[in-house]
Amino acid sequence: MEIVPQQEIPQIQHNPPVEPSTSIFVEPPAILPVVTASQPSIPQIPMSPVIGLSPEQVLEAMTNLAFDGDFHKLTSAERKKPVMELFNHLPLELKNRIYAKVYEYSSDPHKGGRGWGEHHVADDLNVLIEALQDVLG
Repeated sequence: MEIVPQQEIPQIQHNPPVEPSTSIFVEPPAILPVVTASQPSIPQIPMSPVIGLSPEQVLEAMTNLAFDGDFHKLTSAERKKPVMELFNHLPLELKNRIYAKVYEYSSDPHKGGRGWGEHHVADDLNVLIEALQDVLG
C-alpha cells in the first residue's frame, strides 16, 4: 500500500464584512422623458355596423328588432336610428314602393301630404315590416 502525501487545501479568501449603510433609502434611477414622433391623425370614417344586406336580410333584421325587448324600451326617436340604418341598405326603387305601402298601411289619423310615407317610414316598425313583406311578396 502506497502512502499518498497530503495535499495542501487552498485557503478560501473571505471578503471583509461590509459595514451597513447609514441610509436605508436608495436613490431611484433618473426617469428620462420618452420622445415620440408626432403622427398625423388619421380621419375616422364612420362605418355602418351592417354592410351589403339583401332586402330579405333587412326584413329579417327588422323582424328581430320587433321582438327585441330592449329595442322597445327606447324612445320613439331612439328607435328610428337602427331602423333607418337597416332601411338605408335597400335600393331606391324598393324604398319608393315601401313608402307607398307605409302610407297605405299606417293608421295615423294625421297622415297625408306629399312624401308622407318617406317622412314617416320609421315611425311604426310593424307597419314598415308589413310594407316590406308585401313589396318582397
